[in-house]
Amino acid sequence: MYYWQTEDYERYTPEQASTKDGKLRIKVEKKRNGNQEYVSAMLQTWNNFCFRGGYLEASVSLPG
Repeated sequence: MYYWQTEDYERYTPEQASTKDGKLRIKVEKKRNGNQEYVSAMLQTWNNFCFRGGYLEASVSLPG
């Protein structure tokens, strides 16, 4: 899937997302797919997740 609304440089594929030890892992790679230079995955909760209070916590690890 190419998310044209944001004009991203990546194409989203399910193969780039996995879970391990209860954690979601989204992998970004520089690999041409169609007209895009990168492949990645997207987590989308539209119309499936309603957050009414509390907090969400994320730990993000980026290269560099």
